[in-house]
Amino acid sequence: MSFASVCGLTIAFFLSSFYIISQNDMQWGRVGLMELGQTYNPWIPLPVLFAVRCAIAIIIWAIIFYITSEPKGIAITADIQGVKTVVLLRYLERLTMFTVWAWLLQGVYFLLAALGSYIALNINTISNLNDFQHIPSIAWVLYEVSLLVCFVVSMVVTYVLIPSFKKANKPADIFFTPTGLILHNCNVLFMAFEFMANGLPLVLLHFAFVVLLAGAYYVFSWIWYKHKKLFYYFFMDYNRPDAVLWQIGLLAVFFLLYLVCTACSYARFHYNSSLPTLVIFSLAFLSMKLKE
Repeated sequence: MSFASVCGLTIAFFLSSFYIISQNDMQWGRVGLMELGQTYNPWIPLPVLFAVRCAIAIIIWAIIFYITSEPKGIAITADIQGVKTVVLLRYLERLTMFTVWAWLLQGVYFLLAALGSYIALNINTISNLNDFQHIPSIAWVLYEVSLLVCFVVSMVVTYVLIPSFKKANKPADIFFTPTGLILHNCNVLFMAFEFMANGLPLVLLHFAFVVLLAGAYYVFSWIWYKHKKLFYYFFMDYNRPDAVLWQIGLLAVFFLLYLVCTACSYARFHYNSSLPTLVIFSLAFLSMKLKE
């Protein structure tokens, strides 16, 4: 019954999101190469923005390469059919965690953002800008989704997963290894910097793309469960009697955080205030967990 309910709710979310995207003005014309590439912060010159974006992109892809190539992997303690079992994840299996999905999205975004800044720096020497006409819209959606998802990932780790591990007497050391600390803390700092520097607004209707990502990972988690017999995140386990409540609750948290980010974005561009940036950085620091 739980799987049928979770599956039905996921399908409803998918259909609703596709309907919103197809039937509404998604305001694609608001963002072009200028908004993507240029700096919108007087304290961050364009060459500095380009350099920082390149550095962040290099860090992200270096981390992804490292975790998918190092042979040691990570050991996860999980209850599989009532038996406490240690599961070893190595190589490409590391890509199956939602945290890494979020990092992949950020990695693509920062590559496109760095390209946008490069174009802005060399605008007079590039002959055909039409070759890049679809890049701003793709980067825009990646930015909106990544800004929200980074907060959700870090907050869930800090306020849900780590306490649940301790309550169940499971080792939580995977969150405090050098790689774990980078994955669950640097993500919010990277995106907070982007919020402070770029010219990309947040649009409430674009929350539909967040729902599509969350739904895609839900479906993937079911497939992975059939293969590995475990869910990484207890609240995604459709065998739980409260699985639907967790699904609705997570979506509500996603939406609430997106409302906050959208309001901060609106205030930043319409009131020329530093308060929205302070709010975003405050959320970033509140999301972080640096020691056990």
